Amino acid sequence: MPFYVYKCKICGVSMEEMRCMQDCDNTPKCKHCGGETGRDYRGEHVNLGNREYGETKWSQALAVSPSQIAEHRSMFPDIRVREDGCIGFDNYQQHDRYLDKVGATKHPQRVKRKGKRIA
Repeated sequence: MPFYVYKCKICGVSMEEMRCMQDCDNTPKCKHCGGETGRDYRGEHVNLGNREYGETKWSQALAVSPSQIAEHRSMFPDIRVREDGCIGFDNYQQHDRYLDKVGATKHPQRVKRKGKRIA
């Protein structure tokens, strides 16, 4: 039996379950909050293009105070925010747009230089 990934529509928690192929669309309840779940194809490593993150990237560095969550959701409706204030991104474009709007800079990743090749 294959594994299927389901994601809660309320709290955003992902869970993986082994199910029959005929039973994969009968979504289970969330084990964290009891909410409704939906199938998460990103978590199942389905190829969605090279600009998508494999799963939601949660940033603690950009987290907001729990008292600011409602205001943040009204300003950025397409950005996910957990109850603890961590902000989640689904793809590179969404992440870059958010950083531009809040005035933050994203430093490029450092790449190691390749050493000499020995033939």
